[in-house]
Amino acid sequence: MYTDWDHALLRAVGYIEDYTDPNTGFIVWIDQSPKVHWKAEVSYSGSQQAIEEYQDSHKHEPGQIVRAIPEWDEEDPPTLEEWINNVKAGNTRSKPKVEGVGMAPTKDQLEQLRKLREKQSQVE
Repeated sequence: MYTDWDHALLRAVGYIEDYTDPNTGFIVWIDQSPKVHWKAEVSYSGSQQAIEEYQDSHKHEPGQIVRAIPEWDEEDPPTLEEWINNVKAGNTRSKPKVEGVGMAPTKDQLEQLRKLREKQSQVE
């Protein structure tokens, strides 16, 4: 038996899947809003570097897809917690924003979600 929370989570996943722009990765109401102002930032991607280096040094046929496959010297792969700690310590190749990553939502965020859910249920 599904609870109200199960249905809410399924609906949220559906919204994210249906309304995420495949080219940008942003939700369309953010990506297309005139209220949002964008700035470009440069970050580093080890996987993108590996792909570009391979493409520059190898001839490949049309339609061939080059994928980066992660490898690491240690037994265990890097974890989200390690990445967050590395970012906070400045030990990463780029400086992504991590404010709130891995944190529980604040009381204000939960209240905003509750209000949004109430509005959505009134529309339905």
